This record gives sequence, C-alpha cells and structure tokens, in this order.
Amino acid sequence: GKTFTAAVAHELDGSPRGAATVYDASLYSDEAQLPNLLGTEEALGVLAACEGGALIIERADLLTPPMLTELLEAGAEARTRMYLCFTSPSAETHSVLDGLPDELLEELEHRELVIPSLARRGVLDVVLYVFFEDALFARGRNLRDISPAAMRALLGYDYPGNMVEAKTIVDTMVARARATIAVSYTHLRAHET
Repeated sequence: GKTFTAAVAHELDGSPRGAATVYDASLYSDEAQLPNLLGTEEALGVLAACEGGALIIERADLLTPPMLTELLEAGAEARTRMYLCFTSPSAETHSVLDGLPDELLEELEHRELVIPSLARRGVLDVVLYVFFEDALFARGRNLRDISPAAMRALLGYDYPGNMVEAKTIVDTMVARARATIAVSYTHLRAHET
C-alpha cells in the first residue's frame, strides 16, 4: 500500500538518487525515535545511512510535529527525500494533515496522497487468492478452494494491517484447514472465470 507506492514514486523520480530505506516508527518508543533517525554522538542514525536516497517512514503518525519538523530539516540537509506514511482509519474522509502546525504544513507543501485501505482497493479477492496459492505451496498443501463462507468472511474484513495481515490470515487458514484434496490452483483459477 503506502510503502509500496512511496518506493515506486522514488524509483520513478528519474533523478540519480540512492536506494529507499524503510523505517517503521511503530517499532520504537517516543524517546528512541529521533536518536534512531538522526543519530547520536555514539552512532549514526537511519537518515545518515540513506543520504542522497529516500527515507520511507511507516506510521509517521506516531511522530510528534516537532519530531517531524526536525526530521524534515535534517533530511533536507542530507539531500534525502522523505515519504511519510500515516495510518489513520479516517484518512479517506479526513486529511491526516489536519491539526498539524502551519509551519509543518508548509514544509510538507500541503501534499497528501491517500491510498485506500486494502479492503477498498477492488483487488482484495485477487490478493487473497495469490496469498492462498503461496500458502499452499509453502505448506505443501493441496486444498481445493476457499469455501464461499470463508471468502465472504475474508472479503468482509477491513485488514488494518494491510498486505502483511492478509497474508498472515490466509496462511493461518491454510495451515489449519482440515481437508486435503488434490486439486491444483490452475483448476481453482478456472472456476473463477
């Protein structure tokens, strides 16, 4: 979703930049965020490691406005493009930038791209079947299909954890399935059309 879009935007930028680095702010405490990102006297931070490239920050909503301001300033000095990925259940109806200080909005140039949640992208069934095939292969299982009741449940879920959560759920479903029926995925795909 958001991280993939940011990585593609970085690749399509066309300018000679370094690689994109992903940093998940949800993995660290508030006190550790800036030392991890900007570094300390003892150690370089993530920003220094991606100088000249891009830094994609997942769960940027966990960083305070002063943290974001300091990070954007340091990123500009390091010639690092920033992609801030905010997670908000209401992002499709309310801007994630609402409530941020005017100075920070100016720094962000009021730019925002909303990526709909996985459940509302119109490709969920295809994604679930791809994960189903992957799980069958990884676990050496030969299951005929996802039952209609299971598919309705899968399609009715919102997947706040996006692709990772969808993949985990389908993998768990395949691991716990009782029946083993020797029918190939090619046969399953033929049933869809």
